[in-house]
Amino acid sequence: MAQPRSKDIPPITEAQAEALDALHFTAEKHSAALDFQKGDVQYINNLSVFHSRNGFTDEPGKERHLLRLWLRDSEYAWETPAPLHGRWDAVYANLSAEEQVFTLEPQIRKTVGR
Repeated sequence: MAQPRSKDIPPITEAQAEALDALHFTAEKHSAALDFQKGDVQYINNLSVFHSRNGFTDEPGKERHLLRLWLRDSEYAWETPAPLHGRWDAVYANLSAEEQVFTLEPQIRKTVGR
């Protein structure tokens, strides 16, 4: 419920519910569980991999460090889907090459148009 459904979106149809069920059960049948160990790194493309994660609760000595890294390759990248243009521009628009670096300390960049 962290992202409640907008009231402007109509309820899904029976056919849409069946399609979601088919997707769910197909993904469940062909899923792969990854047993991450301390120091493991995972790179995935959120636009190409249907993925999920189980709930995780931090405990003393067992804290998760999750970092979302947005990478791009102007030459080989897929075309950015239209619904993601605003977010993409908020991350990459009008940045010089010097500003496109990965810093060791977390930082929040000002968003465009928000």
